[in-house]
Amino acid sequence: LIGDLWHEGRISISSEHAVSRLVRQHLINALRTGSPAGHAHALLACMPGEHHEIAPLTAAFILQNRGWQSAYLGPNVELEVLELALRRSHANLMILSCTTEPGRKIAKRWLDTAVKRFQPQCQVMDGGGGLAGYADLLAKYGIGTLRHMTDVLKLDPKCFTSRQAGRR
Repeated sequence: LIGDLWHEGRISISSEHAVSRLVRQHLINALRTGSPAGHAHALLACMPGEHHEIAPLTAAFILQNRGWQSAYLGPNVELEVLELALRRSHANLMILSCTTEPGRKIAKRWLDTAVKRFQPQCQVMDGGGGLAGYADLLAKYGIGTLRHMTDVLKLDPKCFTSRQAGRR
């Protein structure tokens, strides 16, 4: 809503930033409560160059409240950092947020890297809509998409833990 109001010129950029900071801080504080060990684990992060955090933070909060262990890694996260986090967490799911269309060459490089580094260990999903124009690449690499928070609500941790058990 805040982003829409800013796009429509109904609030200033400074107002949009102030409200976004409050929402961001509230979500970060809410995520500190954590989930009990033993549940499916999700890593969420913004792709390199991506700084829009509210949606992946919200998704992390939703997942946590639906029985997932969820960890939000931040904005502008390099793929090497994601790889390290995956090795340490043994996550079942990684959601990479990208709201800005990066161009086909960069998208292909990211997706190729995600498949080689992450997909063998966990399911990778795209969120944010920045890669929506690359449905052919997402399908080729077996990367699912989350376009709305209602899609996040449909993620069942039991499906990911049983699917992953055979691959470890």
